[in-house]
Amino acid sequence: MTSKWTAGLIALSCLAAQSQAHAKYTDIRSICVSLDQQTEQQALKVEAMTRCLGSGARTADNTLALSVDQSTATIQLTGDFEVTYSSRVGSADCMGSRTLAFEAADTQPRRYSVVFGDQFLGFADFTSDVGARHCFDAGQHLPPALTARQFSDWSSGGAPDWESWRADSPAQLVAQLMAGFPETLEGRPEVSLTMEKRFWQPSIVPKPGPIRTQRTEVIAIRLTMLGLPDDAVAGQRFIALAAQGADGWFVKQMFSQSMCSRGTAAGQWQAGLCP
Repeated sequence: MTSKWTAGLIALSCLAAQSQAHAKYTDIRSICVSLDQQTEQQALKVEAMTRCLGSGARTADNTLALSVDQSTATIQLTGDFEVTYSSRVGSADCMGSRTLAFEAADTQPRRYSVVFGDQFLGFADFTSDVGARHCFDAGQHLPPALTARQFSDWSSGGAPDWESWRADSPAQLVAQLMAGFPETLEGRPEVSLTMEKRFWQPSIVPKPGPIRTQRTEVIAIRLTMLGLPDDAVAGQRFIALAAQGADGWFVKQMFSQSMCSRGTAAGQWQAGLCP
């Protein structure tokens, strides 16, 4: 890898970090919108799904509210659903997520912008397929401390031989992760990249002392690639936790998801292989 390519990756990650420096971490993982044609008033239905929650989770605050502006064709969900954990942590395993439902009547089938807070998520186009269900990733930033619970709906690994990667910088690890993407000029290849300093906490324990000693400082690399030259896979995304050791940077943990091009879950991020 050339120094020019390394500098480009570093510049890209720095720009992404600066543009999102004030973004707030949220426990909302994804937002799905659909139009219910079975009702006379064509109700817009919005579902906000939380991240995977552990056994000690309790609701601290729920200020989510839905608004639909027909004049600007905007669907906006404001507020947040904040979760804290009790001091008695029973298990770090996923105990399920929560779905919060919202509804707005008299919604016309148009092409809407979907916004969460001040974050634009994408477009929900009901002009060609009124019955479509559009889902968006709302968790653009990771929490300060990462545990395996947060990745219960991700696959472990995802890149060949990632455990043996060694590099002089996190940017060089990104280059290995991209593996030549894009391969061709066909389609609409897109890539987004962020790097954030975080802590990796392999397990949750009830005592504060072991938590501090078990934490490891890492660079959380979040890489999303869309427009893959594959009939079955529309995109892939990775979260790689890069740590610094005696012989350079290495990937301590890696998680991945795929966006399939066909099947019942087409257009949604999921763990495992695409059909």
